[in-house]
Amino acid sequence: MNQKIVLLDSDQVIANLLDSWCGLYNSRYDDALSVEEFGGTWSGLQNIVKPECGEKVYDLMKEEGFFKNLQPLSGAVEGVRQLYDDKRTDLYIVTAYSGHPEMAKGKVEFYEEHFPYLIEDDRIVLCKPKQLFYGDVLVDDSIENLEKFYKHMTDVIGKHDFYTVAMGAPHNKDAMEKPCVDVRVDSWPELMEYITSVILD
Repeated sequence: MNQKIVLLDSDQVIANLLDSWCGLYNSRYDDALSVEEFGGTWSGLQNIVKPECGEKVYDLMKEEGFFKNLQPLSGAVEGVRQLYDDKRTDLYIVTAYSGHPEMAKGKVEFYEEHFPYLIEDDRIVLCKPKQLFYGDVLVDDSIENLEKFYKHMTDVIGKHDFYTVAMGAPHNKDAMEKPCVDVRVDSWPELMEYITSVILD
């Protein structure tokens, strides 16, 4: 049986980054931004938060315990386990590492707590350029990551029978306008339905 290699991003695909990040910012800077407002853009977030915060908003993620204390998105625990156990899939978590040791430590601790079997089976990869990985499907909230993966798979590897899935987030509402995106899903049940009915069918 030829297994399908499934690559999952972590933050905002498995781990609920936005709720915790927005909540910490609002608490720290006495603000009341909604998750929709806060997560509407990644690159310009410093222009949305209070001026006294500015670029420091990105430093909040580097604090001790931040990534460790994230909670899985609804349905992620069950969905990841199902994909891991399915003999038709070969599952890996590919998540960005910015070079800050506390972020890497926190991400590993998150998986030790919620998905220990992935740690034990060496299924966690800390690496930002996800286009370096070969896979049959990449699930990511970042259109930039999906675009780079798409271009690498088609232009460099020459593979065309693969899938790119955008996990719905405030910053990717226009995902389906991008030729590099096959589908945008808004929840884990939607993601599992797509994987089982389209990719694994």
